[in-house]
Amino acid sequence: MAKDRMITFRMNVDTIERYKKFCEENSYTFSKRVRRLIELELERWEKYKLDKMKEEIVKKTFGDR
Repeated sequence: MAKDRMITFRMNVDTIERYKKFCEENSYTFSKRVRRLIELELERWEKYKLDKMKEEIVKKTFGDR
């Protein structure tokens, strides 16, 4: 099972407060929401890299037609 670690980052206080309010009004847990946003971004990045790799394979196999 993966271990959780805490991270610290700097952010404008107003932005943090606004986001906390957003989370509270939408029944989100602040930390879970931030974690999920990071996970989604990583998933998009991994898909992008995979798509690029597939493009390269197609170019090498069939050339630039």
